[in-house]
Amino acid sequence: DKYVRFFTKKFNNEFPSLSPLEQEAMVVRSLQKLVKDFGTHEYGFNLSIEKYVEYFSDETARILPNILEANLPRGLHWTHTTKTDIAFAAYYALSLIYKKSGNTNELKSLTEQRYTTFSAHYPLTSEVLARYYKRTGKYERALECDQDVIDELGDQGIVNYGPCISYASTVCRMYDSGLFVSTQQIDNAETYIQAAIEFNPDYAKYYYLRGKLAFYKAQNIAENGDFLA
Repeated sequence: DKYVRFFTKKFNNEFPSLSPLEQEAMVVRSLQKLVKDFGTHEYGFNLSIEKYVEYFSDETARILPNILEANLPRGLHWTHTTKTDIAFAAYYALSLIYKKSGNTNELKSLTEQRYTTFSAHYPLTSEVLARYYKRTGKYERALECDQDVIDELGDQGIVNYGPCISYASTVCRMYDSGLFVSTQQIDNAETYIQAAIEFNPDYAKYYYLRGKLAFYKAQNIAENGDFLA
């Protein structure tokens, strides 16, 4: 199979000798190929993600397999069953990498090119859109997108915590930027970040976000009373 040969050559022969930046660039190119070719081969996707997780120890790499496995539609697991599913998983993974690197232009291009392709069947497409809105300062739109994902996935949207983290961190960013944040939004964010903590209790950032949200809530009540809408 030509795709097995392509990805085997890329990752088994070339990857180990590259610098970390070059390794990440190779992963990105491989995922871009999978999105462009509409999920040409599951083998290439699994190798791309396997190498990303293996070589990059940040939180994005570590949680990516859990998020994808938990949130792909129709109960899919790490073994994907259709080319469309593989293409969507590559699209979702790329959006995380672009967000981590601060590459707003690539995130914008990816969102514009593929949002309509996936939005009808993959709820997490709205989470990708939320990443773009957050990067461009459109925080209310980002919250709406994250809430759409959580509502559509129901209990699964809470248990599988990608949109929960996004919602809570957006609320914190809004508050720190001096934008209006309602008590309801803070309550939602507290619920969602607690779900993330229960899912992954070893990540310190989630406790930091929870502490900030508790402070914001107390400050809101002190300044406006507990009737703030």
